[in-house]
Amino acid sequence: MDTIENIKKLLSALEKTREDEVDCEAVFNELDVYAEIVARGEDPGELLPLVKQHLEICRCCHQEFEALIQILESELS
Repeated sequence: MDTIENIKKLLSALEKTREDEVDCEAVFNELDVYAEIVARGEDPGELLPLVKQHLEICRCCHQEFEALIQILESELS
């Protein structure tokens, strides 16, 4: 990947950081609830804003979330 693109992504992640962030472990503990909220079509940012914020900046947790959503969607079909 281009160095300029990497710097832009890093700056974007830094802009999204907050003092009241949660870590990956805390997000993992709430990920099933968050995914169910999304699957129901509700606004997860309203109910779990810190989890949403973490998923926006953490690639690993976001990948776990995407996998969980795929499982939930396949179960609902």
